[in-house]
Amino acid sequence: MKTRRRLLGLLVFLFFMTTGGLCFGQVVPGVTADTIKLGVLSDLTGKASYYGRACADATTVYFKYVNEKGGINGRKVEVIVEDHQWNVSQNTAAAKKLLKRDNVFALPISYSTLTTQAMIPLIEEEKVPTIAISEAREMFMPPKRYLFATGTPYDLQIEVALNYITKNLKKKDAKFGLLFQDDDSGVTCRRVLEKWDKEGKIKFVRSEPFKQGDVDYSTQAVNLNRFAPDYTVLMSEARTTASFLREAKKIGFSCQFIGVSSAVSSGMLDLAGDASEGFWGINSKAETYEDVPGMVFLRQVTEKQMGKYDINPYYVYGWVNALVMGEGLKRAGRNLTREGLVNGLESLKNFDVGGLVAPITYGPNKRFSGDKARLVKVDIQNKKFIPIAEWRGPED
Repeated sequence: MKTRRRLLGLLVFLFFMTTGGLCFGQVVPGVTADTIKLGVLSDLTGKASYYGRACADATTVYFKYVNEKGGINGRKVEVIVEDHQWNVSQNTAAAKKLLKRDNVFALPISYSTLTTQAMIPLIEEEKVPTIAISEAREMFMPPKRYLFATGTPYDLQIEVALNYITKNLKKKDAKFGLLFQDDDSGVTCRRVLEKWDKEGKIKFVRSEPFKQGDVDYSTQAVNLNRFAPDYTVLMSEARTTASFLREAKKIGFSCQFIGVSSAVSSGMLDLAGDASEGFWGINSKAETYEDVPGMVFLRQVTEKQMGKYDINPYYVYGWVNALVMGEGLKRAGRNLTREGLVNGLESLKNFDVGGLVAPITYGPNKRFSGDKARLVKVDIQNKKFIPIAEWRGPED
């Protein structure tokens, strides 16, 4: 009898040691003795695929590098990528596949505000740590335990620009217009301009909404032009921004146009052509051609694995998400759990990512990593964005 009990105990011990996915008697999804499964939800073939593929590629390249260096706490990382085509229902189906069939441990990439917002109930039900590709504040308010982001919220980006214009350029009575997507994120940004107007810092003269999927912005351009703003903030992604700039040029609408980070890309410059001349952007990531340590390293690793590759801002975004997820996994330790990963991410304080973004800080009530951004302007000859000012917060 003693021999049988000893043998049974040995078998239980060996099972525990070889599975590696048990913690205090509970199975940990996506974790074995030598592997951690991570899932990526992105647009690979839809209308935002130029950006979505970049996020996915950056994640797989980064974790391949991590695996070549020995993995994380003795485990290699397996990345499974699913295409949601920027479609809510398809994203939900892909997320359920990753979580229930592939049994992934966490999601370092959930690309787009639209698709991530719709799957928040699933994230909370499964208690799966997720890092979104989104800079829309309202999705993170109130803070949600399992949802993180590595960017700077759009409303803070706009405040950085307003502060620079009123404080550094001393434009106290400047008139502002706004083009915004008619959703919660756009309304949040409109309220920033309304607040600054109410405080007497600027004159907010006109706002014009558009809906996702619109292709004609002629009405918005005409209406904004009637109020002759000195500055017009474009709360829009690259395609909309480029289309609006072309329309503004066509009707002779001339002012200082300022776009949020979703518009700051070589793709926008290609689409807008010479209509982008003089455009300002508000960016929360370093430019891809800069030589900050993190970008030099990113380019070296990418070239080694991918050869010649078009590194766009969303590749940098995906890389930062992967890097942050990797650091969270490392801090969670060998006895990996989802709660431990959340705690590991929350322990990041002024975490340096080599200048790719401002230092990263999370906490129980802080799910955006940063509160700084940087103003850039278009160099039309070289098709680049050149910094106007260094990283700054809304009150710097």
